[in-house]
Amino acid sequence: DDLGPGLFREPSAGALRYKPEKLQGTGKTCASIFKAFVGAGVLFLPNAYHNSGWAGGTILMCCSATVTMIGVCKLGDCHALAPGSYPELGRAAFGTWGYWVIALQIAFSQYCFGTTHMIFITSTLQAALTPYNLMPSMVVVYLALTAIYIPLSWVRRLHNMKITNALGSLIQIVCIVFVAFCAMQVLHEDALHTAVVAFDKHRWVSFLGTSVFAFEGIACVLPIREAMARPETFNGVVSGMIVVLAMMLIGFGVVCYLAWGPGVAAVALNAPEASFGVRLAQALYVVAVFCTYPIVMYPTFAICEGQVFHRVPFSLKRKWLKNLLRTCIVLSQLALAAVAASDVEMFVALIGAVCSVPLSFLFPAVMHMKMVKKGYCSSIFILVIGILVMPVTIWQAAAMWGT
Repeated sequence: DDLGPGLFREPSAGALRYKPEKLQGTGKTCASIFKAFVGAGVLFLPNAYHNSGWAGGTILMCCSATVTMIGVCKLGDCHALAPGSYPELGRAAFGTWGYWVIALQIAFSQYCFGTTHMIFITSTLQAALTPYNLMPSMVVVYLALTAIYIPLSWVRRLHNMKITNALGSLIQIVCIVFVAFCAMQVLHEDALHTAVVAFDKHRWVSFLGTSVFAFEGIACVLPIREAMARPETFNGVVSGMIVVLAMMLIGFGVVCYLAWGPGVAAVALNAPEASFGVRLAQALYVVAVFCTYPIVMYPTFAICEGQVFHRVPFSLKRKWLKNLLRTCIVLSQLALAAVAASDVEMFVALIGAVCSVPLSFLFPAVMHMKMVKKGYCSSIFILVIGILVMPVTIWQAAAMWGT
């Protein structure tokens, strides 16, 4: 489903909210939650396990899933009182500044998620082409990405991309299953990698950010709730899906880490030995990432445009000025991707700490205390967790960058 327009509302645009043509039943809601939470970020998870060990990472993933579940349910409670987008809940709780704090946080988060997708593409191209001496210089690669991403950034009518979005989601799921199958095949033939550890007491802190990043779909849960035929069941449905997702993510990360050990590729899709199936999966996944870019970046583009152009009258000039702004955002993403690609695991940990923790832990807790005025113990619990995780993970990731 095209969930993009439900992510925020421009102050100058009036009621810009996702309104489904037909309300969703429980099955379709589960599918929407699955699509919202499962993306390219899953493939960064096995590499992160070598920072924590298979047991340490599993414990942290369970803790992250539990706190995320509490945060999402608190968002659902707030939404029941004041239906609207995530930033609009901030406005209902704290006024205009609450709206803009959350809106800008969503814009920055999606910007960073889009950047990790670019890193994924460059890493995959290197893994696929280097063995055949076909890999061009990185300058050529980034120029090619520029030529692809700029036109994609100009896409505005997301409802016209329902088929490509659905295709991209399907390809991502198939490729994740394919990588898991390859890992299980390695375990069957060669047993556990000899260098795997259960706990890593020196590097485990950096896994905290990655464990939160793994549940990256929280910005989409409110549009999903609005689309439900029975929104009162949202908390139960989303809690069950988070449990299922946590089991899937943990299983995927652990199996890949046990199969390929600490040397597992930064992007798990590049870990299996080269074969026609692996190269096909890599090519399809790159296509899938391109297909989902417009919807991933929609909040960033729309929020920035709403702030910059809300006083500019509608015209062809306004449209091309918007295109210029989107082009500048794409170029800045490619520049950041070129820098962050040198240590993608620490970059993902930083994104988890800076972007995902506020949206998943901090904002739901403070809004729930302000609007619902009950459940203070659980709100304070996830608030304290978020306040502790953010600075510790940022410090650890910055200290380990490049090591």
